[in-house]
Amino acid sequence: MSTNLYAKFSAAPLELRVFTTFSVIVTILGCVLPIFGPKQLWEAVVPFTGWTPGLGYMFGLFFTFALIYMKSPPWGLRFGIIAPLALQIVFGLLVMAKPSANNFGNPYLTVSPWQLVWTVVIPALWIAMLLSPRMNRFGKTPDNSPIA
Repeated sequence: MSTNLYAKFSAAPLELRVFTTFSVIVTILGCVLPIFGPKQLWEAVVPFTGWTPGLGYMFGLFFTFALIYMKSPPWGLRFGIIAPLALQIVFGLLVMAKPSANNFGNPYLTVSPWQLVWTVVIPALWIAMLLSPRMNRFGKTPDNSPIA
């Protein structure tokens, strides 16, 4: 029995669909921009996002698609999505806690105070959304036991 992939994706909660789309876009841009993009654009982006802007999202994509397309996904799949985001938060806080050093005008060594938004705030918002009540209900099999 074949199920349309788009129909299964559409059946997922809005939070998960938006997160999946965001993760795919960030992953593609994070891989393509340093290689094919203009050097000046990458040098302008790095101080705000760090060297690997899509790393936390890239590792969670497998679990995101598994959560959407499995028949009855276990709750542990959400841990596979949330763990890389939590690591991104930890590493973002560690970078911000380091004392500022001379960057010698090198954009790859520059850390913007706004990097905290990309490395801490946005992943924390995604984690909050992925732990929402609608996400808790998603994938649970309905209880068909008779009421006594």
